[in-house]
Amino acid sequence: MKIARYPGLTEWPGEVIQTSGRLAGICDGTFDITCAPLTSLWRYYSGIPEIPPEEEIDKSIALVDYRSLEIDSESHTGRLSRIGQAVDLGGVGKGYTADVVAWIYKGLGVESAYINMGGNVMVLGNKPDGGCWLIGIQHPRGRRGVPVCVLPVSNKSVVTSGDYEKCFSLNGRMYHHILDPQTGYPTDSGLVSTTVVCDCSTTADIFSTATFVLGLEKGMDLIGGMTDVEAVFIDKNKRIYITEGLRDCLGLTEEADGYSCFVYK
Repeated sequence: MKIARYPGLTEWPGEVIQTSGRLAGICDGTFDITCAPLTSLWRYYSGIPEIPPEEEIDKSIALVDYRSLEIDSESHTGRLSRIGQAVDLGGVGKGYTADVVAWIYKGLGVESAYINMGGNVMVLGNKPDGGCWLIGIQHPRGRRGVPVCVLPVSNKSVVTSGDYEKCFSLNGRMYHHILDPQTGYPTDSGLVSTTVVCDCSTTADIFSTATFVLGLEKGMDLIGGMTDVEAVFIDKNKRIYITEGLRDCLGLTEEADGYSCFVYK
């Protein structure tokens, strides 16, 4: 049986690497799949837990550069230009997988589907009853599974990045897993959660991470330069900022007590 192609995907998995490299340039390197030396370093020390020595962070940063990644789509091969460099697809793998699953479903004639990769949601069409899918955005300071707001979507991916995932505490301070490739440390942009809504889950996955690192103003500038991409950003002061396209559809839940919603101008 021949499965129809899903928009944005090719027949081989290397497309995720090509897409990641292309979008890294658009994001000014705030998302970079060559960050493996850095993420591996923090993963090791978070298990102790300790902060990695500054000299080790500096050595790892020197190996992070998406521009050194070369892909040959004809031979399905890739290479990195320097010894010690490596690729980490942890920041895009779930989004890409959701796209592949949706691609397969569409090839099988499925018109209504809900795909949940944990923080990465992809929906096809509407619910079987004809209504939009209602996607909850995790309350950044609430219990797991408790949404702070809800979005009705159809044929979209909704991907959230937050500082409450994969974190550890040391000397009264929390350290999360979203690293700034330029500083080598967990980013402190003033945001605690970023959600991106668009047709492609791979793109949403990349942009949710990049905007978390960029912060409110630069992150919204990035989203504003994209076509058919919307966003929900939550900052440390319980303010929820949304793009214009979500003005009339995002709803706060009862658990959003103390949170305020604004359309970002």
